Amino acid sequence: VGVRGADDIVHQKKTQTKEKTLNPTWMENFELNVSSAHRSEGLVVEVFDKDMIGADDSLGKMSIPLDSLVPDKEYRDWYQLEQTSADVTNLGTVELMIKLTEISNASAAKQEAARPSKPQEKKAA
Repeated sequence: VGVRGADDIVHQKKTQTKEKTLNPTWMENFELNVSSAHRSEGLVVEVFDKDMIGADDSLGKMSIPLDSLVPDKEYRDWYQLEQTSADVTNLGTVELMIKLTEISNASAAKQEAARPSKPQEKKAA
């Protein structure tokens, strides 16, 4: 399962792969920092089937608009996956617990400063 902001591939999170099961249970927690300017983009959850050869197959995805959530309130619900490919016809559901927590600008700046920096790409001369 991949979790990310709607247009944010850089900060995506992935669950562990569950082998040989049609009813996986993850019980994993993720924390994503989303600025208030990007809350309208939403949170995207996409479920994949792990393939030994080639790219993993998307089994469906769903999106939650973060600007519809009340801060500090927990939301737990089953969400229907939407079709991502004409090949996928048996769409499942995923249960999520979501809590939006607002942090102050000072806390956000402190977290950003503590985050390891990405290596810089070298440009050819």
